[in-house]
Amino acid sequence: MNPRGVIFILLVLRSIGSVAQSPGPEVMSIRLQAVTGPLRNWTPDTSADRIDIPTRDRIGLLHARDLQRPEFTRYGSRHKGPDPLWQRDYQLPQTTGPLSGRDNTTQGSIEAGRALVDQDLEGIAASNVTPADPTLAVGPDHVIQMVNGSSGSAFFQIFDKRGGTLKVQAFMDQLPGASYNGGGDCIAWYDAAASRWVMTEFGDSSRTGTKINSLIFAVSQTPDPLGSWYLYEFSDTSFFPD
Repeated sequence: MNPRGVIFILLVLRSIGSVAQSPGPEVMSIRLQAVTGPLRNWTPDTSADRIDIPTRDRIGLLHARDLQRPEFTRYGSRHKGPDPLWQRDYQLPQTTGPLSGRDNTTQGSIEAGRALVDQDLEGIAASNVTPADPTLAVGPDHVIQMVNGSSGSAFFQIFDKRGGTLKVQAFMDQLPGASYNGGGDCIAWYDAAASRWVMTEFGDSSRTGTKINSLIFAVSQTPDPLGSWYLYEFSDTSFFPD
């Protein structure tokens, strides 16, 4: 065998041995909390005790006040003046006809280098907590909006594309089978590749509002957000999973 080939094999084996001896990543535990059943048949339980357990107020997340404050190093910048990456001369392409087959007279269009708003709709208003963390996900036929609700937990609502309310506003930790107290910091998105909806927030499995140790993921079973959802909890007691 060519000596270079022997050396190459030895280097590969040594590299594999080094990887095997290095510590692996820390793995959070995961459990399936619930399968909700169709949300179109669901009425939120407004008497649930965890709805009134606060996790945020006007100052922010209650749990974060017990954590050690991070230290930041201000390195500064040698650059003076406007951001050199700021693109100031970009204009949208102009069109003379319908955009992707849409009716320009009712749903808006791109004309004269500017985009027109299709519809202006009233969503969930911000509550009296900091921050509000508004988030929005848009799918083929539906829209999901989320904010941090009055207690700090994630508050969501499902709309159709015309702005019609398809489900009353509810806290994410009110979902059927949920066994945690919501901590907010909500995120909603629509996964176009998998045709699934996802909603997330912090969670407190002790339901006290003072020990945020989980990330809660709600994943729709189908492209229909009014159908059934899986509710997962990722947790670790050693750190705040932000």
